[in-house]
Amino acid sequence: MMQMFEKQNEQHQAAMTALVQAMKGKSNDESRADMTPTSSSVSQTQLMNDIGSRVAMFQFDLETEKTFSKWYARHEAAFTVEGKDLEDKSKVSLLMSKMSDEVYEQYSKRICPRKHTEVEFDETVKTLEQMFDIKKSLFSHRFACINIARDDETPVEYTTKVNSM
Repeated sequence: MMQMFEKQNEQHQAAMTALVQAMKGKSNDESRADMTPTSSSVSQTQLMNDIGSRVAMFQFDLETEKTFSKWYARHEAAFTVEGKDLEDKSKVSLLMSKMSDEVYEQYSKRICPRKHTEVEFDETVKTLEQMFDIKKSLFSHRFACINIARDDETPVEYTTKVNSM
């Protein structure tokens, strides 16, 4: 009986050793796969969360000239370069999640009866630029240029003021 017990113990030890080695081999393969990320390993949701955490909320303010064009120029790479693997609907959803409530409400009324997910990304950007940009006539622009003056400003500040027009 003792011999049978010893034989079973040896078989059990051999099975445990084989199991441990198999688990080590599997975990090494997984860790190597984790170390070499591929574009397919990054899911759409993770990419959207990553981009969404870095893009600021857009709030239109005419007085301080917070326009969509300025906001989009700052964050365009997040949507077009980093988010190039996102589907068009996902890009639109991400863009809409970064709009203030007032901006989203105005936009949704503008595209009514369609939903924002039914509009392509490029069309969405064009519509938002039309809605939330400052529209200056040529006359008002020329008038502002004629009336510009250097009031106790350094040359650098004055140059910045002229360039911003």
